[in-house]
Amino acid sequence: MNNLKIYDIKPLFTMQDYCIFTIIFLISIIIFYLMYKIFKRKKPNKRKKYLEILQKLNLENTKKSAYDITKYGILIAQTPEEKQLIKKLIMKLEAYKYKKYVKPFDDEIKTTFNIFMDSLNV
Repeated sequence: MNNLKIYDIKPLFTMQDYCIFTIIFLISIIIFYLMYKIFKRKKPNKRKKYLEILQKLNLENTKKSAYDITKYGILIAQTPEEKQLIKKLIMKLEAYKYKKYVKPFDDEIKTTFNIFMDSLNV
């Protein structure tokens, strides 16, 4: 009886286990995502850059200051109050542009510029 072969029982079947590969794949995806987030370059805030330029502005160089105030003031103004202030300031600055020689800013323009700078929220 010991010599009988039983044909209905089959040997063990080896099956590939992909679990370890799946785990490695998921961990690598997470690592790449975290590296992307860490090394992703943040876009600089242009309003902050323009505000810094306006704050460092040399008001002794009248003609260049008038052009810079006009250029960056328009770019930085967003609220209706800021836009109204910059329009007033630009109208006052017209006397200092388009001329070869200009005199220094008067106190009215300096105070208007300071009011405009105080109204900015960056």
